[in-house]
Amino acid sequence: MGRYTESSDLIRSSEGDMIIDKVKDRLKLATAERVRYRAFLQKIQKVLASEPGDYKLEPGVAGGMSRFAGQPNTKETGGRIKDHVVNVLTRSGLVALSDLQVVVFPTSKESLAVIIQITQPDQRGEIILTATYDMRDNTIMFRNLG
Repeated sequence: MGRYTESSDLIRSSEGDMIIDKVKDRLKLATAERVRYRAFLQKIQKVLASEPGDYKLEPGVAGGMSRFAGQPNTKETGGRIKDHVVNVLTRSGLVALSDLQVVVFPTSKESLAVIIQITQPDQRGEIILTATYDMRDNTIMFRNLG
């Protein structure tokens, strides 16, 4: 058993990438659609979790959530965080404003839940991301990337 039991291995082949199926613990071929979906989720995570200057080759990639660290967990702060998330995701060109909904609500005295719903017109269904933002230490934890 490996040291990192929660990681998933990628194997490149001429047919495409192979990934570990976490449910059945077997190799399966990753479809191009699945690879694009995971890359899109990772880009959103990268943008929201980064700060200005983190990526010198991509200066526009920066969520800048640290501006909310230490602020009181009030309705007004939640509203500013919601507006900030919407602005960051639309400004970066990841999501069109018409395809995006963000809901922010408190989960404790120091943290907020951030629900991001994205409807993509070229695909069926929607993407719903759930994150917890801790205002004490400026951490954002995504709950359903995969």
